[in-house]
Amino acid sequence: RFSVDIARLKSDICLKINKPQIAEKIYNKMLSIHNFNWATLGLAKVHFINENYDESKTLLEQLIDHHKSYVEAYDILSDIMRLQGDRLEAQEILVTATKLSPKTILRQKKLGELALQQNDIEIAEKAYKAAITFGQYSYLTSASDHAGYAKVLHARKISTKALEILKEAQKNYREDFDGLLHTEIIEALIYKEQGKHNQSQDIFK
Repeated sequence: RFSVDIARLKSDICLKINKPQIAEKIYNKMLSIHNFNWATLGLAKVHFINENYDESKTLLEQLIDHHKSYVEAYDILSDIMRLQGDRLEAQEILVTATKLSPKTILRQKKLGELALQQNDIEIAEKAYKAAITFGQYSYLTSASDHAGYAKVLHARKISTKALEILKEAQKNYREDFDGLLHTEIIEALIYKEQGKHNQSQDIFK
């Protein structure tokens, strides 16, 4: 048991320090001994890093088939589908993952972004609201989450509420410069679509 734990730790470290070729050898060796789920996932990660997406996809699907609650596998599989151009499937995979593990902020954020790109306003709204709710006291939350939620509300013709959320984000995330820029862009677009061109232009002065 001790040697298995050491192998797992060593392989994880190899991935983190960008040594996937060493990690791959460890995963393959461990899989030759026993069908360890963590080794299957790790090998899928190696294939993903090496852009061998089909090989990675096969391993991930096998893992999910046998262990449907292995949520991290869904994340990588969704990334593969997105990179292969199937954004709808990537979104569906994340929907399943968020049902299994709804409090993971980054997953909810990614789902919100994907759903918004697909113009799936209902899913986007649920995902952004979850990201904001669960990220209320987390360093992982950002002004961009509020910008995404505001964009959803604007799409639903609730622009007044969208502007309120943007103003609140700009007040609460003053050091999140990238996120603040995101909120300002959305705010300017809303004013422009409302015909308030002066207010739209004043944002960037």
